[in-house]
Amino acid sequence: MGITVRRCRAPLDPYGFALAMRDDPVETTNNPTPALSAGASSTVVDLTLFAVITLIGAALRLFAIEQWSFGVEEAETFRAVTQPIGASADGFAVSDESRFPLGFLVLRWLLGNGVLPGFSEGWMRLPFAFAGCLLPPLMALLTRPMFGRGVAFFVALLIAVHPAHIAASQSAHPVVCAVTLAAAAGVAAKYGWRYLSWSLVVLAGGCHAIGWLAAIGMLCTAANSRAFVRMPRFVWWVLGLHVVVLVPALIQNVGLSVVLLVLLALVMRPTQGGNSITRGLSLAALLPLVGGGVWWWFDRTVSDTATLAALPAMTLLASWSVVRFFHRMRLPMPRHLTERRLLTRVLASAPAIILLTEVLTATFLYFVVYAGGRPPWRDVRDAVLASLQPGHKIEVVAARGCNVMRTYLRPSHWQVPLGDLRSSLDPHPGIRVSMLPADLEAARAMLASPDVLLVLQHEEWSALLAAEGGAELVSDFVKKAVWPCPQPWGDHAIYLLQRRVPAKND
Repeated sequence: MGITVRRCRAPLDPYGFALAMRDDPVETTNNPTPALSAGASSTVVDLTLFAVITLIGAALRLFAIEQWSFGVEEAETFRAVTQPIGASADGFAVSDESRFPLGFLVLRWLLGNGVLPGFSEGWMRLPFAFAGCLLPPLMALLTRPMFGRGVAFFVALLIAVHPAHIAASQSAHPVVCAVTLAAAAGVAAKYGWRYLSWSLVVLAGGCHAIGWLAAIGMLCTAANSRAFVRMPRFVWWVLGLHVVVLVPALIQNVGLSVVLLVLLALVMRPTQGGNSITRGLSLAALLPLVGGGVWWWFDRTVSDTATLAALPAMTLLASWSVVRFFHRMRLPMPRHLTERRLLTRVLASAPAIILLTEVLTATFLYFVVYAGGRPPWRDVRDAVLASLQPGHKIEVVAARGCNVMRTYLRPSHWQVPLGDLRSSLDPHPGIRVSMLPADLEAARAMLASPDVLLVLQHEEWSALLAAEGGAELVSDFVKKAVWPCPQPWGDHAIYLLQRRVPAKND
């Protein structure tokens, strides 16, 4: 006589995968061999799917990683790993990057000991791409015991193909390491490794300041913290005001579909054992966004960092909404819909199709149209070097791209003390790169040299022409070359300008 068990959930193993992966009711009989075989087969299938998703994510993060030019943030990383380590005026210990030094110090060690053979774009980005490849499986491990296999698969796939995380993984900036370590802290806390989880929190904070907030939020996810619902209502309003300033960045980086599905999940309030499990996830998404919203008032470039730190929690909530809708559509339905199975399946899969279409389209545009989201600074370098004549010195004046041009034209610029840059010890005596001063008179004196080249992006050039006295300042300059750089939210084209050559009869 068989024994029927209405609900059977196998205990979690150390990796978060039970032998029986199904959440459905399982029936057992006196002969357990078929059930065990089915469980083992299901485990193999699940692990295979997770491995395929991880490989897809790795392939996207390594694809064309060496083709894009260094960006502005990557130039700061280059400076941090090449400048002296001491506390002198030009040392790493007194720079802004020393506030979260772990990623820079590890990269410096890898380059200094020959583990990474060069300072090229591909080699410097490789460690960060590896860190980005670990996030999809880590989120699957965190999600599986809370929401089941369906949500775990979908969140891993969504992060693996998400363009914002791919772009961060292809950038030599330690914020992607902080996000991965934050997710690892949540996994460790979920499976009871308390001391390891707090150690990972410290490491995440050591990689980037936003890592503290992201990692603590992941601990709240693992513990299903009630701190969020205990806060007074006026605190909600204060926090919400800080998040509002990041809404354009959220739509741009995270995606409109993800944002809408997150709001749907917060309204639906998924439960487990009668308790809402959106408390911790709400904190995991809210903490980096609030921190980024406060930070935004002092530094407008922090929007991308804050939205990236909130991305894992937001994709998790969006994945729950997608899977929940699919299961709801499979419940008993009216007869006229039941007879049309294809229509029912399309309706059930509609949110997933819309979400993946938006994400995959943005990923395609990132690689094919937007060239990795970075202007072609390397082409500007080639044009500057081509205009260099023997026996002549050249001065490149740039605005936001000043350190990028120093990275390409003067790669040893930060390895020598500042006082020696104009002496015989200057490693690049033929080329000088300077920041365009905000003061009009200082800028006029700097641009007076006949060999000066002006490198500006489209927005900087337009702002300079619109400023009082700006048009007069650059009246003698003509465009030598223009490199188009279309982006989803603005034109990042680069202009190379030189002083007008007078006609022979002048």
